Amino acid sequence: MAPTVADSLKSLLLDESVYLPGTPFTISWILRSLELRDSEFNRISKNNKIYEVSAGDICEGRGYTSKIYKISIMFENCEGSYEVLMKIPTTEAFVTLMEKASGSTIVDEAFILEAHNRECQFYHKYAPYIKDLNQVKAYNTLEADSSPGVILMESLLGKAEICPIWESPNNNQIFNLAKQLSSLYAHFLCTPYESWGGRYQKNMIVDYFVSYLFYSHIDNLPRMRPGAFEEGIAIFRRYITSKKFFQYTMTDIYKDLGLPPVLTHGDMCPNNILWKTNPDDSLADEVAAVIDWQLIHEGCITNDLASFLMQCVDGGIRREYQYDVLRLMYERIVKIVKDHGNEVNFTFNQIRRAYRVNLVAQAVQMLALPSLKFSLDGLDDEETSVVVATRERHLTRVQHAMEDGLECLVEIPKDKIE
Repeated sequence: MAPTVADSLKSLLLDESVYLPGTPFTISWILRSLELRDSEFNRISKNNKIYEVSAGDICEGRGYTSKIYKISIMFENCEGSYEVLMKIPTTEAFVTLMEKASGSTIVDEAFILEAHNRECQFYHKYAPYIKDLNQVKAYNTLEADSSPGVILMESLLGKAEICPIWESPNNNQIFNLAKQLSSLYAHFLCTPYESWGGRYQKNMIVDYFVSYLFYSHIDNLPRMRPGAFEEGIAIFRRYITSKKFFQYTMTDIYKDLGLPPVLTHGDMCPNNILWKTNPDDSLADEVAAVIDWQLIHEGCITNDLASFLMQCVDGGIRREYQYDVLRLMYERIVKIVKDHGNEVNFTFNQIRRAYRVNLVAQAVQMLALPSLKFSLDGLDDEETSVVVATRERHLTRVQHAMEDGLECLVEIPKDKIE
């Protein structure tokens, strides 16, 4: 039996049979995986001996559905380390939260493992063939079935950053993200449906939105800005636990409007978009990578954009640019599809209508985020004042989202969502 080591962040002497700390994977597995698929690793290792490999959990307990380890590989005669990331699905943190909140596990082990497997399948079956979609490279993937699941991938640490939820992308960044999405959707519009369709018909995030763990945060919102949210919450109240509502407004609307299905990302939140960085560490306008493809599903071509614009972008900027961004995405899809010898059989008006329905679901989701993302639990007075000040900007974004969601809600036939 191969030797094991204690869970720690200490460096390991190079014995390739040793398991990396806290993982079921050996140094040998890491190195063989990189040898097979990482040209940069092979370039460096060709003339330089590896003398040390170390691993550290960079999530530090914050990851609800996975642990992410930074793997640092030290070469003789080389400064610094060569780094990759290893993502392993875990259910412990999420299931504990669910049980504490509601005594149930509607988002359970099966949910998390299915999400991991979907991401593995995306990187293995689809990602290598999608042109002009910026992604991290996946060097090896193992689905979670009889063996532990894992994704070994490129590290962009030090090269890219997220835009924090309390800040907003600028207009150039918004248009660049729309270009990324157009590449994704055009690929699946040009790919025979039978090669991908029917495999991911369930929008898994719906189960999370209707769980007590999520919607219980909505009732905390009025205390944060009295008088701003009570009326809107009262109107949306009937929908916050309705799978029918979320399924229609996020996904099934495309069927009623005659839009073709595409494979969508499913979770276009700030943490899942990495932006390139400038020499001064500020965010550049270019997307470095769209990450976390765990919730891919067959669905509506506009829902990812609605999610991004509602969750990530301040309301004033979104209101000014949203339909210009939507039109750019549509026109770029039309061009890419035409360049592949095909024709798009839907209009801009159709996707505009779908987008407005998607906004309603995103508005309801936004009502829970301030309590979920800006908790004051365990903070001292100084920390509390910082978080409250940061939260204030986000509350304005939520208020704008709620107002626009209420406006779009009246356009939806009630029999579709009640």
